[in-house]
Amino acid sequence: MAAAKAGPDSQTTAVGIPTKAELEARIAEAESAKGLDDATRKSLLEHYRGTLSYLQSAQEFAAKASKFERALEEAPKQTAEIRKLLANRDASKTASPGPLTSLSNEELSRLLSKTSTEAAAIETRIAEIDKAIDGSGVRTLEARRRLADIRQALDQLEEESRATPPST
Repeated sequence: MAAAKAGPDSQTTAVGIPTKAELEARIAEAESAKGLDDATRKSLLEHYRGTLSYLQSAQEFAAKASKFERALEEAPKQTAEIRKLLANRDASKTASPGPLTSLSNEELSRLLSKTSTEAAAIETRIAEIDKAIDGSGVRTLEARRRLADIRQALDQLEEESRATPPST
């Protein structure tokens, strides 16, 4: 059986397979047919709608297959371009020294000290945030307990107010 080469919006299918329009026409025909009992009509409609769903899936798979085929065709060219870019980038890195190589030992030491200080400050901030997150979990539990106590007290007050008659 020949496979259908169809895009997702295409109305062409392989020989012997109905198109979306044909299936929709058959559904409309089955819905309006007078001589069919309800069970037969329901069965036909289920089959037609199922076939319509399968046809849609087949068209989507065909579109994906087409996209995959294009990717396979373009991959060698893209790979060659990426390799060329990487080779050029590697060549430019070895040709010029990095910005740190021109610094003196004293400047490098200052830069290292500054970076270490910044890293320590960031780690301290992370620890504070972690502590706040951990603390918020405890506060949340306490708040939930307090809300439960308040609800219970309100329920008791409501019961007491129902039990005591209002004074006039």
